Amino acid sequence: TLQSEKDAAIGERAGLVKKTEKGYYDRFRKRIMFPLTDASGRVVGFSGRLYPADTQTADGNQSPKYLNSPETELFQKSRILFAFDKAKTAIRTHHFAILVEGQMDAVLAHQAGFKNTVAQCGAAFTDDQAELLKRYTKRVAVLMDADDRGREIAAAAIAVLHRHGMQTSELLLPPGEDPDSL
Repeated sequence: TLQSEKDAAIGERAGLVKKTEKGYYDRFRKRIMFPLTDASGRVVGFSGRLYPADTQTADGNQSPKYLNSPETELFQKSRILFAFDKAKTAIRTHHFAILVEGQMDAVLAHQAGFKNTVAQCGAAFTDDQAELLKRYTKRVAVLMDADDRGREIAAAAIAVLHRHGMQTSELLLPPGEDPDSL
């Protein structure tokens, strides 16, 4: 509950609430929240995964599975990798990074002991993200969902990584699997 107009303005600038003609509402309602951090671990934005996975809205439209904070001075999703602040030491230690599609993939990879795992924030892997990884390693194993969209995302990420002179391996999962399901 917003206690004041000042709270509402701060929440709106942070991208947590949105103002409509009916008042303010929580942009991330019914979502599992993930803090998005910069390379130093400072929270710069949020990503929310719809839960339950029902993406149908009351008016019949589709809600996105993932919703990120709006772009701000602090948060530009093209410049960060989810879990990078936690993975960078392991990336240096193991001499490679594992790149996955979503936050749940990265969280569960870390829980399984693959601490050198990072996730792109959105479907597009960018030049800035490649340069961020390149400061720590020249080798990246790309592990995306085993569906048509996952293969497209993997191919695009590999192309960006190659453009930056990095070595890649594509890890393939059984059909219909995601990194987080394994």
